Amino acid sequence: MTSSVNLVGSIVSLLSIYLNKSGKYAFSSLLYLGYITFSTTVHTIVFGLTAGFQYYFFNLSGLIMFTNWSKSQKLMGAIIQGVLFISLFFYSINSTPLIELNYSLTIFSHTLNVILNIVGVSNSANYYINIATKSYSSVMNLAMKDYLTNLMNRTSFDEFMDDMFVSRKMNRGNLGILLLDIDHFKNINDTCGHLCGDELLKQFASVLMENIRDGDFAARYGGEEFVIIARIDDEKSLIDFSERIRQHVEKSEFGCSDNYMRISVSIGALFISKDSSIDKNMAIEMTDQLLYQAKSNGRNQVVSKSV
Repeated sequence: MTSSVNLVGSIVSLLSIYLNKSGKYAFSSLLYLGYITFSTTVHTIVFGLTAGFQYYFFNLSGLIMFTNWSKSQKLMGAIIQGVLFISLFFYSINSTPLIELNYSLTIFSHTLNVILNIVGVSNSANYYINIATKSYSSVMNLAMKDYLTNLMNRTSFDEFMDDMFVSRKMNRGNLGILLLDIDHFKNINDTCGHLCGDELLKQFASVLMENIRDGDFAARYGGEEFVIIARIDDEKSLIDFSERIRQHVEKSEFGCSDNYMRISVSIGALFISKDSSIDKNMAIEMTDQLLYQAKSNGRNQVVSKSV
């Protein structure tokens, strides 16, 4: 009898895996948990309480809480497990098992079932902890990244700047800040449409990622403005770095709906030496002024300053 139950269990397990992969999670859970409940009931009746099969009811009650069933369905499932456990317990202590195991087999079966339940609970806990961890990482990733360009967003930039200026006090390193603004972006939106403008922003972000180095930080500052924070040796290196980006943008073709266009970018670049005592807010304000100067001077250029 128990062999037949175990054979059916193998078939049910395979079917549950198939249903799970097909996205039918609720029915898969119902089928699998229903079989384990049935199997546990049969084995407890056949071998009695000393074999330890009744422990699976506690495991099943926990697993039910992790299904995607509704709250009322979960509550009903847990109640059924509890009623079955109590009923079988009182039935078994007042009845003789259909198959009485010898002492060695009883100890072996009892120990094995205890271990399997502990392993099952631990595995379930680990599985759902991993799900929670991945979900948290995904949420944090969404919160810290710009949804359109996949660059870091303004919140990430503010946090990075706070950390960077704290570390500068300890490491005394040189720092470069670049504010970049796509020239005449409003005209592109007005003439080509916002979807085309969004596509251009994505492609522009890709150009930035191609030009920055390991350890540099790039973010979408807002609208068509972007920012790069870089460890840099001197102002000349910062100007060369900025010019390389500007020229790359100028030479690139940006596609949108089978149409290609040329764009340019204005850049304000601030070099902050390791001896400077400038704070974060002043650094951003000065870089913004440099960007404004680049745009006022005719755009498509780099205006830099050293602090």
